[in-house]
Amino acid sequence: MLISANRSETEGWRIDRLEKAFDAFCRVYGISEEQAKLLIERIHDHKGNLSVHWVSGPTPEQCRAWGIAWEIVGEPHDCIEHNPAD
Repeated sequence: MLISANRSETEGWRIDRLEKAFDAFCRVYGISEEQAKLLIERIHDHKGNLSVHWVSGPTPEQCRAWGIAWEIVGEPHDCIEHNPAD
């Protein structure tokens, strides 16, 4: 799974925030990071807007869990775009 963010040289915290959000997603959804990596192809942060690219899905519960996780790291839950697999 790829974690990326549009950021300047002074915004290394964006990657840290994505890692914390990913950890929070796993805890909220009740799965291990290894299991989550099988579900998610990549996550990307662009100025507080999170894009989650799924291998397959997402389910409503997965979307809810990401909403909670994104709020845990200080962003609104409605700033998430879920991209299902092609």
